[in-house]
Amino acid sequence: MGKENETSSTAVLSISMVEGEADFVHVIGSNDDATMKKNHTQKSKDRDDNVTTPATSTSSSPALLPTESPLDVDFERLNANHDLDVTSPPSLPVPVALPPATATLPATITTSSNDDNNEASSRWMAPPSAKSLRTHNPIRAIVDPIMVANSIKSERRIDGKDLISLALGDPTAYGNLPPCPAILSAIARAIRIQPLPNSDNNNSTTKNNNTTAGYVNACGTIEARSAIARHHSFIPSRSSINSANIGSSDSADVDGESFVPSEHLSKEDVDAVESPSGSSSLGTVSPMDVIVANGASGALELALTALLDEDSILLVPRPGFPLYQVIAESHGATVMQYDLLPDKSWECDLEYMERIIIKHQKQQEGEGRGKSKVIRGILVNNPSNPTGAVYAQTHLMEIVKLATKYRVPIVADEIYGDMTFGGKVFHPMADVAARLGYEVPIITASGLGKQYLVPGWRLGWIVFQDNIHGSIRQVQEGAQRLAQVVLGASHLAQVAIPAVLAPTSTSLEEEEEEDKSQDGNDCVTMMLSSSSSTALWKAALYSTMEKQATLLCGLLDQCRGLRVIFPEGAMYAMVRIEVDKFDDLVVDDVSFMKLLLEEENIVVLPGCAFGLGGGAKTKDNGTNGNDDARSSYYVFRVVFCAPEHILRTASKRIASFCLRHKSTDLDWKHACFG
Repeated sequence: MGKENETSSTAVLSISMVEGEADFVHVIGSNDDATMKKNHTQKSKDRDDNVTTPATSTSSSPALLPTESPLDVDFERLNANHDLDVTSPPSLPVPVALPPATATLPATITTSSNDDNNEASSRWMAPPSAKSLRTHNPIRAIVDPIMVANSIKSERRIDGKDLISLALGDPTAYGNLPPCPAILSAIARAIRIQPLPNSDNNNSTTKNNNTTAGYVNACGTIEARSAIARHHSFIPSRSSINSANIGSSDSADVDGESFVPSEHLSKEDVDAVESPSGSSSLGTVSPMDVIVANGASGALELALTALLDEDSILLVPRPGFPLYQVIAESHGATVMQYDLLPDKSWECDLEYMERIIIKHQKQQEGEGRGKSKVIRGILVNNPSNPTGAVYAQTHLMEIVKLATKYRVPIVADEIYGDMTFGGKVFHPMADVAARLGYEVPIITASGLGKQYLVPGWRLGWIVFQDNIHGSIRQVQEGAQRLAQVVLGASHLAQVAIPAVLAPTSTSLEEEEEEDKSQDGNDCVTMMLSSSSSTALWKAALYSTMEKQATLLCGLLDQCRGLRVIFPEGAMYAMVRIEVDKFDDLVVDDVSFMKLLLEEENIVVLPGCAFGLGGGAKTKDNGTNGNDDARSSYYVFRVVFCAPEHILRTASKRIASFCLRHKSTDLDWKHACFG
């Protein structure tokens, strides 16, 4: 591509989720007419000679041309702006630089004033929607250019170091953690019982309820929703409803004293407390309160779309999963971040959160309702991505009390559920709210992907657990209408939900009978034989996860200049970078990640990818009225799902990296002053 084109074009980067795959494109700039006319013929030839992916194909995007080298990307500029908030779902390839939300694109683009050039003068482009312009992911501007540059260098690596990713939040990525056998069994059985062509079943006048090939209710199958409702239900005692001050104990025993846990509810128990209209009474969930979605991400999209408008605000954690901000801002809503405190086990900074709420409520009172933005929800992620924190019941109660005081609904992202270790107990937010009198409505998002190791099956749901005032009834109805747009998750995949959340003795007996009729050498049959041991399988999985977390975190904590904040659940841990113990090349989390990838071929995610652009907030910050004060507390996130030998290899390389980049100034100070 000509030099004049390079200087007049805007670099745009698009990366797929598959490591190593990337497309580099340039958007044609506003070259003068003479330059366009001079280079038009050569550009057309370049387009014919270059092979592009469908996402950047010149046939589908005539204004896009491949560049000669990805190194044209200005990495220094991108790294200088790595404190941008994270705002885009990881599944969509998104450009590094996007127009602002107010940008408008012309319906036609004239590339030459010469009428002789018919092709150039007829070139045109349809403008994108405002929502698409608001949907962007600054994390791509930080991570993707570094990843792509490294992929090119990796082709010429002579050290023999294979790429090791400790960044991808997919527990199945390395193949050492297989999916739950009960789920595989349920799907295999559903496929086997499908009616065959010209079979006797097709001549029957009765409806075949076993087929999973047809459409399903937009909110999910009744079997799946019933299983989810039962899973999220409990029966509170009268004393727990009327009590506003439950003890501070965080043990599972407290649950047993005031509640009948969902796993102990019989169908008769649920039916007894469910009203004839289908709505649930306090403490129980009706199938009508459940919507099955395409993964927990799809569930969050559905819930937040029903909750937020352009004049609304959503409070989200920092550091936190970027998707919350992506969804909110795509709808024109505003996101306000509340801090998680690393030296308090990543608990929510409730004082800061309250100051945010008070500030906006005063603005609303002063400017008048309808003129200022309204806080519509507080999003709480427990267990947490990226911190691995699991909140104590007492802390969750304080969050509920704050939401009660200011009448703000809580959106609880609980996709990791009871994936905890170290003796920690997971407490659902809805259960905690019930203990405090059902004053705050809870919208819970969860799913099977992470707890049962089927993230690619996209099985998630939202559960609406309203308060005694029915405050989110219209929001729930709105979500049900929105669900009709996408018609829910796969019918076949939904078969897995009751198989693990509410297995019946009948289904297990039928499963065993079918297993006996299969070939004894069939590996699928061997796998199905253990499907009734879901609880034992989960216990073994969590034990393995805990061992791997202990191994990786223990080894990293021994590395010079690193301090691990040990996780309590989920699949992640945060590692603090003591920048003063490194040389001048390591100045923050992005430079650490970039150098580690270049030198050791290991991928981690910097803290700024989760909103920590200037470091984490500590106890000593936020004083003197400066709520945004930050220390140089840089971190990166690791995932500990890889096999042990890979975790050991990664730890060894990271240790070597830390020694290689140790601060000579620090050594000199120690030598002189001790």
